[in-house]
Amino acid sequence: TVTGKQGYAGYPELAINAFAAGMELAQGLPGLQERFPDTSPMFHGTALFTPTKVEDNTVDGNHIPGIFSFYVDVRIDPAYPVDA
Repeated sequence: TVTGKQGYAGYPELAINAFAAGMELAQGLPGLQERFPDTSPMFHGTALFTPTKVEDNTVDGNHIPGIFSFYVDVRIDPAYPVDA
C-alpha cells in the first residue's frame, strides 16, 4: 500500500498521487528479479515478482487517490536467505 494525499484532479499540485507512486514501485519489480539471478527448477527459471491485483481505492474519476494498494506474487528459490 502506498500512501499519498487525496486531492481534486483540477488541483494536482495540492495532492500527492499515490497511484503514480505505486506505479513507479511496480515498474521497479524487474530490478528485484535481477537481484536473484540463479535459476530454480522449482520455478522454471529465475525468481518471480509478478504484480497480480490492484485494489480500487478511488472516490471517482475526478480525484487523485491518496491510497494505492497492489499485490505482488513473490517466488524466490528457497536456497536464498530471506534477508538477502
